[in-house]
Amino acid sequence: MSTNNSIHARYDIDEMPPWGEATLLGVQHVLVMMASNVTLPIVLATAIGATTGETAFLVQVALLVAGLTTFLQTVGFGPVGSRLPIVQGTSFGFLAVSIPLAQDYGIAAVFGGAIFAGAVQVALGFSLRWLQVLFPPLVSGIVVLVIGIGLLPTGMALFAGGNGAADFGSFANLGLASLVLVIMLVLYRFGNGLVGASAVLISLVIGYLVAIPGQGRLRRDQ
Repeated sequence: MSTNNSIHARYDIDEMPPWGEATLLGVQHVLVMMASNVTLPIVLATAIGATTGETAFLVQVALLVAGLTTFLQTVGFGPVGSRLPIVQGTSFGFLAVSIPLAQDYGIAAVFGGAIFAGAVQVALGFSLRWLQVLFPPLVSGIVVLVIGIGLLPTGMALFAGGNGAADFGSFANLGLASLVLVIMLVLYRFGNGLVGASAVLISLVIGYLVAIPGQGRLRRDQ
């Protein structure tokens, strides 16, 4: 008995979804992009004890570069750019290197390392077709697994409310984060059509609505 495990795309590359679905999926895409582009600079700034101004600067730089590279990737200039709606942004994979580097040598060393690493990536990009043989699915999967394991402490800290939060690890923080996670997984696994595709957006909206009463009580207590 044979099974068909192939994954079929909902739409072809040049196919336009209905406007309602395209809008919801676009908003979801932007929210996911914003979360990663804002969270990573904040995590890095918190780890190195940056000031509020330095933290804001890191967030602004991340958003600016993400916007410029997204425009370049989407529109394309000559051989550069896939000409697909791919949002570019920061990567959690760099945190494991950036945090100790910034702690020992300062944030300037992180910027310098990023410039050098970017140049190396550009050079490797032109020879990717010859390098693919060195990265079979097993190797790529192990790399992703290692990155995920290395980010578990960061994810758990955010799950509990974020390092430095007065209510870190409280039942409210853990319960809200668990609610969002469970809703997202259930919708993604069992939702059909637009509901399944919008699992991230729907779970974030529900979590935000659930958190509103708690924020009101917190302001009254203060």
